[in-house]
Amino acid sequence: MDAPILVLRRQVSAYRCYRFYLSTFLRFHLEIHMRIRNGRLSLAILLLTTLPAWGANNFVVIVGQNISGNPALAFNPPSLPVAPGDTITFKNVGGGMHNAHSVDSSFAFQCGAGDCTSGAAVSGPWISPAITVPGNASGKTIAYLCDLHGVAMSGQIVVSGSTPVTLQSFEVE
Repeated sequence: MDAPILVLRRQVSAYRCYRFYLSTFLRFHLEIHMRIRNGRLSLAILLLTTLPAWGANNFVVIVGQNISGNPALAFNPPSLPVAPGDTITFKNVGGGMHNAHSVDSSFAFQCGAGDCTSGAAVSGPWISPAITVPGNASGKTIAYLCDLHGVAMSGQIVVSGSTPVTLQSFEVE
């Protein structure tokens, strides 16, 4: 009777060793796998957080304010350097009745409260939708003004001559 018990103990012992080996192997494999995945995730997070520096920029032009931040018949900044693909939002912070209307047809916009296609001059605070600088405006200076105040309230967008290279998608192996 001792022989079957001894065999059973050896089988249980072998099973326990196998289970220990398997759990250790799986834990090690999982840890390595997670480190690789976390490395990929960390790299992806790093690249995604730095991606806007490589791609388009977003600019806000304050309407009805001079460069000192005082209420005025002005756009702040009065001259905005941009690149094709950048976006611009106009924001009226004062109570004056204003809009922003481009003079050049290569980059046509007429921004008012919530509209950049036929935006009429509106009083009170408002924010326009973002407009994207087109590639055909490359190398140009686009003048714009307020329809009500004319050249007394004008600004310009200076578009650089090159189109930025943007990263679309990638996979790290």
